Amino acid sequence: MSFRPTGSATLQGEAKGSSKEPDLSYYFGEDRRQRETPDLAIEVVFTSGTISKLEYYRRFNVAEVWFWEDGVFSIYQLNLEDYDLVSRSMLLSDLDLELLGRCLQMSEEKEALKVFRDAVRGG
Repeated sequence: MSFRPTGSATLQGEAKGSSKEPDLSYYFGEDRRQRETPDLAIEVVFTSGTISKLEYYRRFNVAEVWFWEDGVFSIYQLNLEDYDLVSRSMLLSDLDLELLGRCLQMSEEKEALKVFRDAVRGG
């Protein structure tokens, strides 16, 4: 699947009545240049306020919002009107989020990449 990271690109819309800057965001698929908003927004939570941020993302129709807090991902998928807390990503259904969370907490980047790569390759 093709994707494009947008970093912390600000989502803005006068008609939507808000702006929001996720910590990371991504577009997926070939038609990504034709859309204004990313498919996935990721928030790294240091204090609080996770659920309250979902309303901003709903205004921009972001398909998935991930919150990473204390080494654990919480995944929210947009349904017709609101977000549902789910156990797996619809966009990256094969991604082992527990493994990703463990690797993100490792102090040595090279070791984290090796562990993640080895797990993905099945070795």
